[in-house]
Amino acid sequence: MMSQSSNKTILVVDDELFITKIIGSILTKTFNCDISIANSLKEAKTRINNLHPDIIFLDINLGDGSGYELLEEIKQKDSLSPYIVMMSAYEKEQEQKDSLEKGADCFMSKPFERETLINIVNDLV
Repeated sequence: MMSQSSNKTILVVDDELFITKIIGSILTKTFNCDISIANSLKEAKTRINNLHPDIIFLDINLGDGSGYELLEEIKQKDSLSPYIVMMSAYEKEQEQKDSLEKGADCFMSKPFERETLINIVNDLV
């Protein structure tokens, strides 16, 4: 489990406000972490550059493009890149395979269970 002193920064990137609020709420109640929210690829890039998050939950289908683009950009740019958890509610098997092949550390289907989210974070840190 994430230690109380670690104070990790977690970025949640999804164009569905409800999803970002649920993930943020669960994680702040469970872990000692700072949550940042981005609702577009453009906003996510700014937050990544400013915050240098430890974990990014990244939706594949965003209003201004594909989360895969950002995943590849992060992995090419930084060898010490954050852990990246790709998320999707569509074609789960194929998107899970594609996400892992493109360098994601994990894949989370939407909708998700609270315990699944907590377990993913525990496994990554």
